[in-house]
This record gives sequence, structure tokens and C-alpha cells, in this order.
Amino acid sequence: MNSYDRVISLYIKHINDYFKNKGSKFELFYRNASKNKCYPYGVIKNINDNNSRSGRQLRFDVFIWGDDSTKIDDIENATKELAAVSDTLLLKDVSATVYVDAIRDSDDPEFKLVKKLINLTINYF
Repeated sequence: MNSYDRVISLYIKHINDYFKNKGSKFELFYRNASKNKCYPYGVIKNINDNNSRSGRQLRFDVFIWGDDSTKIDDIENATKELAAVSDTLLLKDVSATVYVDAIRDSDDPEFKLVKKLINLTINYF
């Protein structure tokens, strides 16, 4: 188990609870999506954990996936809402704050189903 697993787990729980309470089917997963997923959904990847004098900094990407039948508006709305909920989110259980660094389109041919990419940072102690 990595030192940041608890932080990531709390972040995912917060995000999934938020979308579930809104009646949305959007879900966020850690490294691999469930086989029973609905498009669009997000997957956390490319995790980089750094120590600093003022605490720890966890940088990672959220890939927003959609297939050919996923409406562009659904992907855009999920991306914007995830970014809005995440930016300056406080995870009090682990003394952490989440920040959105960037949102961009994904044109990588290796990831045909990836439509958006959000870069995030969590500062924690």
C-alpha cells in the first residue's frame, strides 16, 4: 500500500458520493474502471507523490472516458463539474486540499476512448 492510497480513496469517495447524490451515473475509479461502468467515467492515473518542507504533494491525472455513442455535452459537463467540485476541495480526514491544474482535450491515438484529461494536485500533511 502506498502512502497516498488513503488520500486518493477519500478523494474518490467524495467525488462518487457527490455525483451519486446528484443522480448522475458518472463514477471515478483508481487505475482501472469497473466492468459495469457507464460512459462517461473517470480514471485516476500517472500518480506522482513528492515530499516538500511544507508537506506532501500528490499530482495525478484524471482521464475522462467516453465511447463513440457518448454525447460530447455529457463529457464536457462531467469534466466541468468534476473540476468545479475538485478545485479547492478540502479532505479534512487527511488534512488535504485538492487543486485543478489544467483541463485539456486528449488527442492521444493510444487512448481512443479518452476524451478529456484533468491534471490535479493534492497537498497533504
